[in-house]
Amino acid sequence: VVRVISPGTVLDDSLLDPKSPHYLVSVHFGRAGVGLAALDMSTGVFKVTEIQGEHAPTQLADELEKLSPKEILVPETAAGGNGRSHPLPDEHDWFVHPREDWTFSHAEAYRTLVEHFKTHSLEGFGCEDLRYAVSAGGALIRYLRDTQKSALKHINSIFTFHIHHSMLLDPTTVKSLELVQSSEGVRKNSLFHLLDLSQTPLGARRIRDWILNPLIDRDAIVERLDRVEAFKENLLLRNDLRKHLDRVYDLERLLGRIALAACSPRDLAALRASLETFPALLALLQQGPESVFSAYLQSWDPLEDVRARIDRTLVDDPPFHLKDGSLIKPGCHEELDRLQRLRRDSKTWIASLETQEKERTGIPVLKVGFNKIYGYYFEVTKKHLDRVPAEYLRKQSLVNAERFISPELKQYESEITSAEEKIQALELDLFQKLREAVAAEGSRIQHMARMIGEIDALAAFAEAA
Repeated sequence: VVRVISPGTVLDDSLLDPKSPHYLVSVHFGRAGVGLAALDMSTGVFKVTEIQGEHAPTQLADELEKLSPKEILVPETAAGGNGRSHPLPDEHDWFVHPREDWTFSHAEAYRTLVEHFKTHSLEGFGCEDLRYAVSAGGALIRYLRDTQKSALKHINSIFTFHIHHSMLLDPTTVKSLELVQSSEGVRKNSLFHLLDLSQTPLGARRIRDWILNPLIDRDAIVERLDRVEAFKENLLLRNDLRKHLDRVYDLERLLGRIALAACSPRDLAALRASLETFPALLALLQQGPESVFSAYLQSWDPLEDVRARIDRTLVDDPPFHLKDGSLIKPGCHEELDRLQRLRRDSKTWIASLETQEKERTGIPVLKVGFNKIYGYYFEVTKKHLDRVPAEYLRKQSLVNAERFISPELKQYESEITSAEEKIQALELDLFQKLREAVAAEGSRIQHMARMIGEIDALAAFAEAA
């Protein structure tokens, strides 16, 4: 088993909505509250929260409504006979997945998280003292570790959020205001549909998140409005920026497939194409007011080393499937280049060898042939057998001729017949090393993906304004 696919762990683009997250959720019910963890496997976004007080069940239902999870993990003891967790809201047909209770124990969940993130504590993530949130988060990571059979390198941080840090919107409000869906239950004619003038899936998902989680902090509101205004007042800057953003692929989901070894050569090519836009995007931001865009300028990562590594290894237009071959650039690997030349130049080499051997042996009718049974051979008529060199070994006798093999031709035969297998193995090895090298820079790519998504969302708001 390579990996287990469930509703919450889908990676196939054809099954994902590019404008919406795809959350796998874990819920832990404690005596004094509820722990909630949500993870989008396709992007690596992992967040946790803890809800306490008498309104915890209602507020949990509100959060689940906004997250719209595709799968919910709950402890077995919290699940009823029909597989539904009783504390969860009944009005939704959630896909509820009961899991062993011990995976939700605080000690086990804490150990799972610090092992995954390779830290001594969870203080740096802001959830050290949130016992219920840690229980939910650890159980979720344990589930992924058991089912995905990979290191989950793109899940490299925990975002601890608090529901009171944004405006609380209950499901009735979200529906009646048609924030993300119209009264017909579709995106068209909703507020999200009207405001989503983004150029990238990154920007679209950010806009959706902003709509469902409105800011309540005055400074944060002013900061966002200042950035929107900067784009609104500079039409040329905004147009040029949006033109370049249109060439940026879904960096988060590309990285998700790369990190989980589920990517194609074209995924890496799409990442390279996206990174090629970064110099132009940075130059455009530098033209804007520094006081507004300083946070982006100071933390900008060009990722030039990642782009260069992909460009040195991958051909400009790689095939979709690895098995199709011809995906590694000439000059990347000396032995691969030699094998590809061998495959490509076999006819030329044979003709050259035939000419060379005719001159060396003085046999004017000597020829090099091939058949599927005997492989490559020298054919010499019986009239010229006295000129056959001592190193020639008899391979087949015919009525009017004899066929021979030489050490040089035998070595070439071995190389040419196994060249294809060696090429495939080498290309696979080089591709896997490239994928691993890119995955190792996942946190940097995610940082830039978040920044690009925010910039795209701000420019979209300016366009709408």
